[in-house]
Amino acid sequence: MVVGGSSEFVGAPWLAALSSLYGGVDLVYLAAPAPVLSSSISPEIIPIKLHGERLVEAHVERLVNEIVSKRVHVLVLGPGAGRREETINFFCNLYEKLTHLEHVSLLGIVVDADALYSSAQCLGHLQEVGRRYNVILTREEAYIGVLIDDLTTHPIREPYRMLTSRSEYRLVLRSDNAALRLSKRAYELGILTEDEYRLVKEREELLRSIKDKMKKTYLNKEHFPFLKGKTSAYQILKRPEIHTKDLEEYIPEIKKLDNQGQLTLEIDIKYDGYIKRDLSLINEAKKLSNLEIPQDIDYDKVPNLSREGRDYLKEFKPLTLGQASRIPGVSSSDIVSLMLYIKRIKGLE
Repeated sequence: MVVGGSSEFVGAPWLAALSSLYGGVDLVYLAAPAPVLSSSISPEIIPIKLHGERLVEAHVERLVNEIVSKRVHVLVLGPGAGRREETINFFCNLYEKLTHLEHVSLLGIVVDADALYSSAQCLGHLQEVGRRYNVILTREEAYIGVLIDDLTTHPIREPYRMLTSRSEYRLVLRSDNAALRLSKRAYELGILTEDEYRLVKEREELLRSIKDKMKKTYLNKEHFPFLKGKTSAYQILKRPEIHTKDLEEYIPEIKKLDNQGQLTLEIDIKYDGYIKRDLSLINEAKKLSNLEIPQDIDYDKVPNLSREGRDYLKEFKPLTLGQASRIPGVSSSDIVSLMLYIKRIKGLE
């Protein structure tokens, strides 16, 4: 269910609903003020018309009933809602109601910028997180990092679509390993409790121990006729026709993993070489990205910069050398010149 929209921002909730359909969802409910629902775009998007021109507190009770009765799996909150006081009150009241619903434990909740702004006004812990941490997810950590990095370092001349192909590290940024990748950051921010974080670490350790055992467990043609000699279970799983289920008899610990865990195990092993290459590239990129560019830098004083590179650096004002390296028109030689100049003025040489 998408909840958002206002008389000022009619298109955003429709785009969110359409994106859900294109992402594979069978049916989308769109709860929005009447002006947003004056026309229909797709029969798979079922409108829930709310009176008035924007979301207000009076809509909360009906929305909660709709969420429960329709057994909504995922809530998308905020696209096009705006930041008026009555809309902030709507979200604050909605969050309060959702926390007391048993059904909410089954929901995935996606919060966009407007709804997140409202959250920060009424949920103290989010305000505290904002005060204590400057949370930055890079393109090596999450797709939101890819999106933000692309939008802030590339000239955008057409509508931007977030595709997995936009990430050079897409074998690492997978949905099946999202909890493993981001749990530490979530725990540091107070989003995960200590018990929740412990469960993630236990799962990570189980995966590691299974991989180690697979490397030490050797099978032969008595187990799999296609084998010509002793081969580790780890290498056998790399074959395209072999799956984790085929090895449960010899590695019973695999049964301790749920379906998603087995998927993670299989992908990690089948694409082991490519993933190691990506991780190596990520480490190199981090070394580059960690070199911050002084915000008061005068690019006219940087020697040996091309005119085109200098103009783009002035326009986009990258924060790090890594961001600068991804700006179209900034060449590798420009990056080297910039790096040497920064190291010199910082006394790092």
